Amino acid sequence: MMLIFSRSRGGYMFLLNVLFAGAVAMTTATTLVLLGVSVGQNSTTNVHSKQAYLNAQTCIERALRNVQTNPDYTGDETHQLTEGSCTLLPVGVSDDERIICARGEYEDAVRRVEMQMEVVYPDILIDEWRETYTFTLCNET
Repeated sequence: MMLIFSRSRGGYMFLLNVLFAGAVAMTTATTLVLLGVSVGQNSTTNVHSKQAYLNAQTCIERALRNVQTNPDYTGDETHQLTEGSCTLLPVGVSDDERIICARGEYEDAVRRVEMQMEVVYPDILIDEWRETYTFTLCNET
């Protein structure tokens, strides 16, 4: 018995299918790697932003303590913290009303918090405490 071999293109089709599947797999892998890098960068940005917010809150709380112990407290100071810094703008004074604005910074992130309160010694009545994109109660220079 004799075997007859015929020329077929089956091997070439298999090779093309393998190359195509490899290209799809490579594209998928590259996309997943880039997505992972992007998620890592966003995570870092969120951590920096949260720390900047906490720094601004720290400054506001320091200012609250200072206003409560010293009615003539003027603010206008910068504090170097363990992770970043915070800056208190000059305290706005009008009768018993005080306006305190703080800017927290960490790495490349900046967050701003402003507060309006009434001081009836020894108590403090907070009218407004909010985070803001730009200060509306204070003038930032």
